[in-house]
Amino acid sequence: MTTPNTQVERGVILQQQFAVIEHVLREEGQMGCFERLLERVGLSPEALQGDLSGLSRAKYTSLLYHLNEEKKIPDLGVKLGTRKGPKAYGVIGVGMVTGLSFALALKLATWMVQIVWGPFATLTIERGRDGDFEWLSGRLHVAPSLPPEMAANIMDEAMVSGARLTLESLPGVDPSLMEVRLNHPAPPHADLFRRLCPCPCRFDQPFSEVRHPVEWLEMPAPFANEAVARYCEQLCQTLAQPSPEGGRLATLLRECLMEMDLAESPRMESAADRMEMTPRALRAGLAKEGSSFRDVLVATRIELAQRYLASTNYTAKEIAYRLGFGYLPNFYRLFSHCTGLTPEQFRLKSSKGL
Repeated sequence: MTTPNTQVERGVILQQQFAVIEHVLREEGQMGCFERLLERVGLSPEALQGDLSGLSRAKYTSLLYHLNEEKKIPDLGVKLGTRKGPKAYGVIGVGMVTGLSFALALKLATWMVQIVWGPFATLTIERGRDGDFEWLSGRLHVAPSLPPEMAANIMDEAMVSGARLTLESLPGVDPSLMEVRLNHPAPPHADLFRRLCPCPCRFDQPFSEVRHPVEWLEMPAPFANEAVARYCEQLCQTLAQPSPEGGRLATLLRECLMEMDLAESPRMESAADRMEMTPRALRAGLAKEGSSFRDVLVATRIELAQRYLASTNYTAKEIAYRLGFGYLPNFYRLFSHCTGLTPEQFRLKSSKGL
C-alpha cells in the first residue's frame, strides 16, 4: 500500500463532518444559514471540495459554536449523530469495519474523538458489572469550558453516532443489549432519540456513554482483513498525534488547560499531573520553548474569552468568572492588552464577521 498524506486524510475526515452539517441544515431549510456560517469562519462552499487544505478542526468547532448559539436546530446533536456512520470518518471508518475484533473499533473511536474534537472532548473505555451483566463502554468527557448547550449537543451526537458505528461494526448483534446513556435531563425532543437512536436510550445518568456486553469485544468486523486493519490503525494513530506545530509542550499544556475548570484557577502542579509529568519537568520544558505556565494559561484564557464573546450571550462578567478572574477590571485590562480591543468591541467586530 502507498503511504498517504496525513494532511489529506485529516482533511477528508473534516470534509465529511462539514458535509453532515450541510445535510442536516439542508433538510431543515437552513442552507442560507450554512453558507453564512461558512463565511463567518473564513470558508466558502468551494473550500469543501477539491483542495481541503483550508479545513481545520478549529474552523469546524467554531462553526458549531455559532450554530449552537443561533439555536435554529434544538435537536442538532441527535440529528448529526444519526447521519455519522463509518463513511463520515474516512480511514477511521474503514478500520472499524475491517478489524479482526471489536477491540480495534474501540481504540479507533478514542482517536476519532481526538481528531475531530481535540481538547474539547475525550473518550475513555470503561469496564464494569451490573449483577451478572458485565459491560464495556465508550465514555465521553467534555471540557468544562464549553457552553452547556454545545456540550450537550456534542454528547448527543457522539453517543448516537457511537451506537450506529457499533452496530455497523458488528452487524447481527442484538441492539437491545446495547444502551446509550446521557448525563443530562431528557430534552423536549426526547422522543426523537427513541425514534432515531438504534438502541435503548436513558437520560439523567452519571456519565454519557454507550454500553454493550463485554462479550462483543472479541467479535470480528463484517469485512475483517488483517492487513487493511493494521494499515488503518497505524495511519489513525499518526492522525491522532498533534501536528508538528501543535506538538510543542506549550500546545499540549494548552489542550490540557482547555479540559480543566479555569474558574478554579488551575495550578501548574495539577496540570503537570494530568500530563503525567512532574512540575519541574513541565517548567523546564516550557522554558526551553521560551514560554511559561503563566504565559500558556493567559493565552488559553484569552482564546476562550474570544470564543465566548463571538459565540455566546454571556456577559463580560460571566466570562470573567468562568475563566477564573475574581476581579472584573483585571479581565478587561488583560483582554485589552492582548487583543487591542475591549470585550464589547471584540464582540461587535465578531458579530459583523470582521
